[in-house]
Amino acid sequence: MRKAAFFAFFLLAYYLAGMYRSQPLMALCLGMLLLAGTAFLRTRQLRKGISASFPQTHRELIQGKEAVFPVCIENRRPLGAGRCILTLEAGYGDTEGITISHLESSVRYGATDLAVSLFVPDCGLLFLRVTALEGRDWFSLFRFKKRWDAETTLAVLPLPEERLHLSFFSVSGDAALAGLAKQTAGEDIHEIRQLREYRIGDQNRRIHWNVSARTGKLWLKELEGDDPPFAALYLRWGERPLSRRGKSDFFRLFHALAMGLLEQGLRLETVWRDIEGRMIRQKADSSEGVHSLLLSLYQLGAEGFPTEPSTMEDCQGAFMLDTELGWYWEEALIYRFSSDKLEEEIREKNFWL
Repeated sequence: MRKAAFFAFFLLAYYLAGMYRSQPLMALCLGMLLLAGTAFLRTRQLRKGISASFPQTHRELIQGKEAVFPVCIENRRPLGAGRCILTLEAGYGDTEGITISHLESSVRYGATDLAVSLFVPDCGLLFLRVTALEGRDWFSLFRFKKRWDAETTLAVLPLPEERLHLSFFSVSGDAALAGLAKQTAGEDIHEIRQLREYRIGDQNRRIHWNVSARTGKLWLKELEGDDPPFAALYLRWGERPLSRRGKSDFFRLFHALAMGLLEQGLRLETVWRDIEGRMIRQKADSSEGVHSLLLSLYQLGAEGFPTEPSTMEDCQGAFMLDTELGWYWEEALIYRFSSDKLEEEIREKNFWL
């Protein structure tokens, strides 16, 4: 529209300049031609020299929070200048992306940093992608649009403080579960091997309160010959593919259960079958280990969870968590969580095993 109005005005001025032989109008026409030529040249140079990228190729975000993520526009042509609009898409895993933003900024020679605001409602691997670059001169007389493909992956993690509240009793009728209960109860009689700083997931009863009080930091006792036992957790996939929300709920519940087991002084051995049916085992003895486990599951979820049902023999002597949010000890259901009340159940329920 501006381009049409500009050249209509030029033609009118040129007509009047020719009719009345007006030198000022001829000068105006010449100036308008120079302006149009310069705008066209700058737009062509901008098209050849402009690119968009993400300075951070990987980043971790927290579910349910809003985050600001940087995007960089670079113009490698000194004569190229104007305005640019970036079209950005976001999506989870193997789903199609949806357009979330059109970032507009002035562009000169060199790099220009922009920021896109993201609200991440679900856990999992989120991709952020620039799909198109649109440029125009300062007066919007000339413009271009070209496809672009710059992408980054974001890992959306559950809240770090979310965990199931677990307590073990030694009166369990199951020998294996009773053994876990025995290991998580009572006082330590071993000699102290060393002290280390407290980490999230450590047992509170191992804190050396005297040293902690003197130093102002929490210190934990590591004891001779006392390595925490492993609690096995088998992950069972359902027969139907999960929705994005279903995957997020499963990841969130797994994280809460894993952190709850660590808080009881247990190490975690997580077992699952991959798409080819192979048994995968991965251990974790800290919050960092659970973090690494989550990223492995995110990658599997992005490719698509297996849909073949697993046999119950896989979970003998182990906890089991299925993709329908059922939590078992072997074949006995402990509790089935609800997707609609998952946050409330994780935060408020206490489980006595």
